[in-house]
Amino acid sequence: MLALLNTTINAVLWIVIMIGSTFFHEVGHIMMYRAFSNDKNWRIELGVGRPLFTFKKITINSFFMISGLALVPKAYFSKMHTSKIPLLLFYLGGVFFNIILVILIFLIARQAVEPIILAILNIAANVNIILVVITLIPVEYPFWGKPRPSDGLQILRIITNKTNENKKN
Repeated sequence: MLALLNTTINAVLWIVIMIGSTFFHEVGHIMMYRAFSNDKNWRIELGVGRPLFTFKKITINSFFMISGLALVPKAYFSKMHTSKIPLLLFYLGGVFFNIILVILIFLIARQAVEPIILAILNIAANVNIILVVITLIPVEYPFWGKPRPSDGLQILRIITNKTNENKKN
């Protein structure tokens, strides 16, 4: 019985940390967008399906909340067509933020002594490392009937001059 409880708690922690880390990843994209644009027309969506709730520019949808989107105006990508750097930084922004989070987690873990805190920090570090790897793989994810390019695929397209002007990452 205790093993089942531990497994359940572990699974819930993984999911909650994955949702938080995905949100942090999307904030990284928005921060890069804001670094090169004065436009405040952006949104973050987590998950798919019908919206559960919206708070200002953040929408949490009803299903699969471990996926996220940083939504910015399509015109931003047209304006940046002449320079690759802002586009590259936009798509790398999420990865940068996940790497920063891993570094912060390791710094906090060096100070932590409680086993439960260390276990939670270990899950958080693993989740963020997995997110970095998964988002950099250059593939199109099948996403409810509409293929969605990964950040890695968008970066590869920019580097190879095969830019797909897509407002979603």
